[in-house]
This record gives sequence, structure tokens and C-alpha cells, in this order.
Amino acid sequence: MANAIRDVMDFGGCKIGVYAPTHDLLSLNLVPRVEEKLTEMGVKHKMNNSKHIMNIQGNRQIIFRSMDNPARIVAYEVYRSHVDEVDLMVTAAKGNEAWNRIIARNRQKRMKKNGRKKHKKSFNMVSGYSTPEGFKFTYERWKKNPGQGYKYVTAPTSSNWNLDESFIKNLEDSYTPEQCKAYLLGMWTNIFTGTVYSYFDRDTHFSDRVLRPREPIMVGCDFNYGGSCASVYVPKVKKIVDSIGRETRENIGLIMVDEFAAMDTEEMVRKLTEDFSGRAITMFPDASGKKNNTNAAPSDIAILKQAGYDIKARASNPRIVDRINSVQRLLYHNNFEINSERCPRSTEALEEHAYSETTGLPEKLAGPATIDDRNDAMGYCPAFLYPIKKVTTKMMSV
Repeated sequence: MANAIRDVMDFGGCKIGVYAPTHDLLSLNLVPRVEEKLTEMGVKHKMNNSKHIMNIQGNRQIIFRSMDNPARIVAYEVYRSHVDEVDLMVTAAKGNEAWNRIIARNRQKRMKKNGRKKHKKSFNMVSGYSTPEGFKFTYERWKKNPGQGYKYVTAPTSSNWNLDESFIKNLEDSYTPEQCKAYLLGMWTNIFTGTVYSYFDRDTHFSDRVLRPREPIMVGCDFNYGGSCASVYVPKVKKIVDSIGRETRENIGLIMVDEFAAMDTEEMVRKLTEDFSGRAITMFPDASGKKNNTNAAPSDIAILKQAGYDIKARASNPRIVDRINSVQRLLYHNNFEINSERCPRSTEALEEHAYSETTGLPEKLAGPATIDDRNDAMGYCPAFLYPIKKVTTKMMSV
């Protein structure tokens, strides 16, 4: 509201667009607040409710539109636009349609005082404001695949010095931890069911590490016909210097340096042979692959053995919660890193995978090479090398 009023007052003769997800949010919230503020400022204005246009002294206009009917975002031009609660659209597709129509309207040229167009430095701009509602429209547009000129600012609720201290405390008492991340910190997160890998942050855990010539690799793999996933690792190494200056190296974690998906196990072997030839390869497969097969008669693990790979798999898979906690522990101690440029889909899987409300387990999605398949492949290697060890006790007579 403040930014829209600033623009309409600063740029005489220009039109400013103001948008909300629904007509109710416009008529019950934005329009009355803009009118109230202009009245306080002593600025003459009149609202045309039928056309949803506010005429303001000095040949200025604010055009109000709702995004639930994108078809009405046509036949006008504005100099700047302000979009409220842009992440509250019903679907990301509808949000995209509305947004694309909004930026198409944002092409009015600023005028000089003599009425001629001011071509030099014409700053058309669209601004969106929202609480992030999970990995939806704002995540896609500003974080995952930002276009040229797209920038975002995160403003935590605590930065508002006008709020009473009890306001944040009451919200913390009412919200889940994931909702607090979204509504109090402005973070993209799964606010409804909770993120599986909650300690992951693509900036904190980013690595620019790439494979070196003939460097051995470790590969975690999940078997699914139509989308068998593989995660390629190298060790994360820490240098240790003892009291007399001797230097040793210790493997303290993992760095994911590559990813790929294959139609079946035979294609996975072909990809490994073609893309990673000349390297020692250690496989950390889904242990159920000893029995099952995605395509041919031999089991999936038998196919990997026939290809000459070193296989690391126990008789059965660890519990799902133990596999997740193995990764979570590495993430918490910053001993798990990922080259997000080389592994974009695995990075998305770590960010977006949520727990199911019905089962309480990580969501299982339909289709090949989904985020749950990616995370299954990602988890087998850390679960084998850095397992969650249970502390057990037994009683004996002395």
C-alpha cells in the first residue's frame, strides 16, 4: 500500500496497478486502506467502484484488479505494479498466468512535464509481496528459476519495530516449527506437513566441488523401472595436524558431485560406463535390489556385480527414519554438501520432500524419478557409511 501510494505521487501522469488474489481482499482491505492514507495526506481522490479505478488529483490513477480472474487483466497500461499475497493463488499455474498478464500490462512510459514521453531511464517495475506458502509460485519465480532482473528480500517479522513483543510469542505458541519458518522468518518450507530434510539449506550446504580425473566415486542408487536414480559422491575430507606437525586426512562426510536417472539398471550401468569410465566405482544400492529386478532376469544388484562394481549393501535396508537421520546428522554438522549446479534435481528434492499427513512417512509420489526416488538414492550411501548406531545394554551376573 505504501509503495503504491509513493509511486502514484512520485510519477505524475502515470498509472499504478495494485493486485490481490481475490476481489474480497481488494475491496475489504487494500482499497479502504489506500483511501484512508490518501485522506490523511490531504490528497483528493475518488473511487470508481464499477471500473475498480481510483482517480487521484494530478492526473494520477491506481487500477485495482484481482488475480482470480486473470482474463480481466487486459486493455490498460501501467507504469508500476504492486501485487499483494502473490503466493496465495490456488495453483502455481494460475499464479503464472496472472503474473504474466500483470508484467505484460507494465509498459506505460513516464511523461515529462510538457507531455512528451520520457524515454531515458524509464523504470517499469513489478513488485510482489507475500508470505511464502510452501514451494509454490514465489519459490519457482524468485528462487528456483529466477528470470533476469528478479530479486527478492526476506523480511522476518521481528524486523518490524512497531510490533508488541507478545505478538511474535503468541504466533510461536500457535504455529508449528515449519509454519514459524514461513510466517515469522519468510523462508520457503513445507508449512503443512514438515520438510523431511529440515536441516538442509542450499546456500549453507553448497559446494563447487567437481570430479577430478580418474578420481574414485561412490554411487547411491534406487531401482525403479522408468526412473532409476543415482547420486554420485566423493568424500568430504578434513585435514588434521597432530602435536608434532604431522598431517593426516580424515573422511568426515560426503559431497554430492553429480546425479542422473536411467530407464532401468542396464541403462544405469551404461551411463556409469560411458560417463565415469576409468574410475573405481563403489555402489550403495537399495538392498531390496537383491530380490527385485526392474527389467531382466538377474536381480538389480546382480547386474551391478556383473559390471564389476564394488557393492556395499547390507542384508536389508535400514529403517526409513534411521536413513533420514543419518543424512540429517551430516547436514546439522555441515558434513554433507552438494554441488547444486551439477545436481539441481537432488537439491530440489532435499528442499521440497515433505511428510505425508496420512502415513507420517515421507511422501511417495507417482511417476518416474520423483523427489522421493531422488532422496532414496541420495540416502543409501550416507546411511551405510555414517549409520545411526543404537546404544544397547544387557544384564549379566558377576
